Amino acid sequence: WKDRAKLPPGSLGWPYIGETPQLFSQNPHDFFINREKRYGDVFKSHILGCPCIMLASPEAIKFVLMTKANLFKPTYPKSKERLIGKSAIFFQQGGHHVQIRKLVQASLSLDAIKPLVSDIQAIAKSTLDSWAHCRQIHTFHELKKVILESLRMASIISFTYREAVEDVVYNGYLIPKGWKVLPLFRNIHHNSTFFEHPQIFDASRFEAGKKPHVYMPFGYGSHACPGNEVAKLMILIFIHHLLTEFRWEVVGSNGGVQYLPFPVPEKGLPAKFWRILLNYS
Repeated sequence: WKDRAKLPPGSLGWPYIGETPQLFSQNPHDFFINREKRYGDVFKSHILGCPCIMLASPEAIKFVLMTKANLFKPTYPKSKERLIGKSAIFFQQGGHHVQIRKLVQASLSLDAIKPLVSDIQAIAKSTLDSWAHCRQIHTFHELKKVILESLRMASIISFTYREAVEDVVYNGYLIPKGWKVLPLFRNIHHNSTFFEHPQIFDASRFEAGKKPHVYMPFGYGSHACPGNEVAKLMILIFIHHLLTEFRWEVVGSNGGVQYLPFPVPEKGLPAKFWRILLNYS
């Protein structure tokens, strides 16, 4: 049956460089969305020196990251692997990964970080106080670790990497051994099938809770970010004090976006902040 399976539709681009120039010459989200519209939610490409299979459906992502996770090893392009280091928790598998993850998660659980809430709050308030002198700052550089709009819309983890350890067939398509597999989290977060009017900020869409298998801002499966609870707590504390104690205005034009390769505000989105006086009488 593997012999009868064919590669998914798509394009491998130019020899050696593949479609890497197209990816980095535009909004990367547009690159993935346009190919999903053209080829479907499973398609092939060639980026960053690697032939790839792109996955843009919850079922396909669950297949790779959970159901058949043993057939796909965590990986990155060689340059990024050298930067992160082979001993990083991301690259570990099996029982060794389970043991390390338990240790990390234990130190980052809500119970473990409760004693740190007052310290996190003090740091957030101190940072905001340092802004509140009507001086211009670059909010992108100050807030680059904070998701300004929402975890769904921002999708800090746009996709992750896996590598097929053997020939795998999914939904009639062949995923050859050694090929990279990219689950496209951002595509799902911006798919109107799962999120109505996905380009509109609408916090009320989560009043009924999170939809299973389609909300993945910190990844998915056993290699999802173990520090997600700490990140969400820091965001909650920071935004709470920002909205209740401060006001701000953007300096100059605020419509520019540049891609490095992912979208960031032009010129760091300069803005001015000031503290508001609270009257409880």
